[in-house]
Amino acid sequence: MKEDGESGRRGDENYRWLLASHSPCLPISASRFLLWSKCFSDWTDADWRDPENLSALWDLSGHLTGTAGQVLWARGTHDIHDMPKIGLPTPEFLASAKS
Repeated sequence: MKEDGESGRRGDENYRWLLASHSPCLPISASRFLLWSKCFSDWTDADWRDPENLSALWDLSGHLTGTAGQVLWARGTHDIHDMPKIGLPTPEFLASAKS
């Protein structure tokens, strides 16, 4: 797995943390279509930061965001721990996409 430059964690470590944290949240990464056939290990730094990628975090318990059920969105591929700082709630993200 590709290491995340900002957090230093690897993707598989994020999932181990998610399972061990007992805080139900669901990280979602939707890459641009051209990356679908490319293994994560082959992604370049530019691939990871591509603004056509979308990251979402559905915080079911409110453990990470402070609001149970909140979904945060951000352009690019981001670590789940960074999403509370950079992600926008769904209504704000959709409004920003229109402008």
